[in-house]
Amino acid sequence: MIRALHVITAMALAMIVVLGSVAEAQSVRQTGRTFRDWTEACEAGDQGQEVCFVFQRVSYQGKQVANITLGFKPGKRGPVAVINMPLGAVHLPDGLRVRTDQGVDGWGAFKFCDKHGCHVELDVEPQLLAAMQAGSNGWLLFYDLRREAIQLPFSLRGLTAGLQSLRR
Repeated sequence: MIRALHVITAMALAMIVVLGSVAEAQSVRQTGRTFRDWTEACEAGDQGQEVCFVFQRVSYQGKQVANITLGFKPGKRGPVAVINMPLGAVHLPDGLRVRTDQGVDGWGAFKFCDKHGCHVELDVEPQLLAAMQAGSNGWLLFYDLRREAIQLPFSLRGLTAGLQSLRR
């Protein structure tokens, strides 16, 4: 399992998974607003309007290995999570599970992979949202290419305030 995590971290460093690098290519603008462990950023939407979201970089042993982004999409009642994982490090058919310390999970399928990594889009259902807002810790659970289970911890601290700021 440790070896698998080293493979993931090495691949993540080689990829342009870091939101800061992606920001240059996709004109993502960080607003400078932070909500404990979450940071706000905005980008131009399909219709030219500005779309804002909160994100967190997930690290393992000091190296970034994933991004979690939450925001609101037109036509959706609740928030949507987009999770970016390193290319070539994840067994795609198993998808990705988001687990909270409140005992509530959510699952999403990988939608596509590109040069920036593989991407999951997950509608955050009300029960999962409540658990994320009440909790302190979460985990991204997935299988690597050898089908070994991997858990990456992330923080839920500040998520409630970050999402509330997006609704204004």
